[in-house]
Amino acid sequence: MDRMPTRPNEVIWRILFGACVKHNEVEKAKGRIYELDPNHDGDYVLLLNAYGGVGRWDEKTEVRNLMTEKKIGKNPSYSLLSVEEMVNEFVSGDNSHPKSKLKNS
Repeated sequence: MDRMPTRPNEVIWRILFGACVKHNEVEKAKGRIYELDPNHDGDYVLLLNAYGGVGRWDEKTEVRNLMTEKKIGKNPSYSLLSVEEMVNEFVSGDNSHPKSKLKNS
């Protein structure tokens, strides 16, 4: 990373973090994640999933508590689906849409 011709941005660091998680090297990128964008919910979710994936429940709880303290919440995922020339939005975990049953069939 030090030899890159340009200074690595958030995207580059997130890719590195993902690789570290894949190879069970969570601590190598953890500190940098907090420095990049301290309010970016996705970075915290990556860290939560990384700790959960390797059974480090205490660290996962610490990250969750930090998110609560900083009032950082995970924004729900959503999908847009075009059906019969009408665009429908489906939000993760929300079954109130009249066509929500379609996504599970």
